[in-house]
Amino acid sequence: MSESDHVYLRLFAEAPTARSAELASSLVRCLADYGAVRVHESGSYWKIPEYLEFNVDLMATGSTSACIDRLRALEPEGWSDEIWNHQSDGPAFLLAEIRWAWLTTVNE
Repeated sequence: MSESDHVYLRLFAEAPTARSAELASSLVRCLADYGAVRVHESGSYWKIPEYLEFNVDLMATGSTSACIDRLRALEPEGWSDEIWNHQSDGPAFLLAEIRWAWLTTVNE
């Protein structure tokens, strides 16, 4: 993995559309310690309209693999490869509203 790689997250949150900007700002704050963050609001998810979709670009401080390890350690349960699914009896990943996450690297 080269140092030009960055971390990409696709997140789905269970929340009304009116809370999209608030959740995007919260994601920026939650991820600020990991590097430079850009959160893109994508609106309601077409398959599950109760979910809001967010795409996050994160230029990691330090190595991308260490960044991914730190992010996965926030909620180690629920991960299957690059995908995290909310467990009804488990803790949240980043925000209480997050129900699904995809975490990977992208080489620019």
